[in-house]
Amino acid sequence: MAKVLIIDFYDSFTYNIATVLYEMGIESIVIGFDQLETYPDQKHIILGPGPGQPNDYPQFLSLLNKLLEDQSKFIMGICLGHQMIWQLKGYLLAKSNAPSHGGQYEFTLPKWDCFDKALWGQKMTTQRYNSLAIKIDKEAPDHICEGAELLMGRFSNGISYQFHPESIGTLKPQAFFAPLRFVCHPKLE
Repeated sequence: MAKVLIIDFYDSFTYNIATVLYEMGIESIVIGFDQLETYPDQKHIILGPGPGQPNDYPQFLSLLNKLLEDQSKFIMGICLGHQMIWQLKGYLLAKSNAPSHGGQYEFTLPKWDCFDKALWGQKMTTQRYNSLAIKIDKEAPDHICEGAELLMGRFSNGISYQFHPESIGTLKPQAFFAPLRFVCHPKLE
């Protein structure tokens, strides 16, 4: 089975992601964002959470643009990773209307084919740690929003979360990593 590459922005939650994947039987490799010397060969990449904002990582943003264009890659963004993806897609990143540092948020899991069908429509509790948010003018079928802020979004070769699926306050963390296994992208090889 291929390993999932986890990009570490030197955040304390990074190894929680690796632990959830391990519990799911998915191997991972953790690499610091500043240790990437070449375009990653892995097909499955998680952009982890981290301090600061996307513009604090200009060299990485250049690499991420290439990754987002490569439809053979599956990219998952968490918190900072989520913000990087959507900022590069042209959305506005600004101060959140409801900053949260450890608060829980409940929403209904959408009927997206990348999630286990048994969980569609269920209430999911997640934990958030963010001061910034991606602002949305209008909702789309591939967006889950809280007010005018993008909480979760999917795109042609991935999915991203403003919350922390790996945090202890997220009650079903494996549900949010399921897109690495299910039909959003071919199974890990």
